[in-house]
Amino acid sequence: EYQSGPKNFRVVENSRIRMEVDSYGVRSIMDKQNGISFCKAPALHASLLKVVIKDPGPAAPEAYDLYGAVLEDFQIKTEGDTTTLRMTHRLNGMFLTTEAKLLPSAQIEWRLFMDTPTAREVAQVFFPILPGFQVGETNENNTCLVPVDWGRGDFVKPARPVGTYDY
Repeated sequence: EYQSGPKNFRVVENSRIRMEVDSYGVRSIMDKQNGISFCKAPALHASLLKVVIKDPGPAAPEAYDLYGAVLEDFQIKTEGDTTTLRMTHRLNGMFLTTEAKLLPSAQIEWRLFMDTPTAREVAQVFFPILPGFQVGETNENNTCLVPVDWGRGDFVKPARPVGTYDY
């Protein structure tokens, strides 16, 4: 049984990828075949997702991340050389289920399922947020991969150390 907390993490892996996660998001991603680390976040890192919700009408939107959520379910399932991590969080009456499928091709498929039984509207979703994403061989190129629209992600050069982002 997984107990959530910043010092508690689990390893999710297949023959090609090793990913460390805690209840808030991704701590590291490594290609096991060539030993290259693609993502290495600090202990206090950005949440795997950010959701912006608002009340119906002209209400102001409010941003939330997994640091304000309760982890309801945590599962790791392996079929052949494909490993799937599935976490469900409860956040302000919503249930957010994130899924990362580690494929034998060294790719990761990310999915987000949202159950929003309240009258609140989802205005914007950022998912997956991968802090400490490294481009190249040195730390000079460290960035935070933040999707800014469905189907599109941008590399954000941090103004301060990776993993200390305010929303």
